[in-house]
Amino acid sequence: MFVDVHAIVILTTVVVPVVVIGLSHGWRPRPIRQVLGFVAALVVMGAICLLLLMPGVPIAEWLFPLIGTVLAGLFVKSPRAFQALCWGLLLVAVGLCVNTLALRVHGYTSTPPSLYQSLDRRYLESLAKELRQTYPPDRVLAHAPLKEILPKFGKCDWDRKTIRPLWHTPLTRLYEVTITPGMVWYPGGPISVGSENLQWKPKNSRGNSEAKRPSCRTIAL
Repeated sequence: MFVDVHAIVILTTVVVPVVVIGLSHGWRPRPIRQVLGFVAALVVMGAICLLLLMPGVPIAEWLFPLIGTVLAGLFVKSPRAFQALCWGLLLVAVGLCVNTLALRVHGYTSTPPSLYQSLDRRYLESLAKELRQTYPPDRVLAHAPLKEILPKFGKCDWDRKTIRPLWHTPLTRLYEVTITPGMVWYPGGPISVGSENLQWKPKNSRGNSEAKRPSCRTIAL
């Protein structure tokens, strides 16, 4: 819900100035020097965000208020309305940028799914490499949790992240994240084959029997 409100507020930073301009009785361009202060503040805010060098840094959160500020400064006739809009847009931009960073640690991410898939693949590749270095290629192992086969590796418990786009993802670049605790399993058979087809299962599937084997996800390397 809060992330939807976040996206709606971004859109209103342009819609509200346009509505105010439409309701004005006449358009009168304002001297650009009266707008530069607000524009400069938003540009500095955007530069700080971009200098963070993190994936998914706020962009629309300050760019849309910047557009709204330029529109208000050039075409809103009333000086009071101009001041109110520009100060309001500046404060909203600050709030949106801070809220974006907060959302990224509360169930949302700006990292695209393709990057998560790449990280998953690299992680499984490192486990497969460890298997091949530990056992000969013709060694046959049973279907079992990988942490029992590689007890010294210590990284076989794996919380899988499922990334789901939202209706406003093209605007906010935010995705919903669902985390499922799980572990990596060896599918059984010789190392030369099994190491290429490691499986991930939720942790609650650990006690199920072979007759009721839980569904699993195989990622071919």
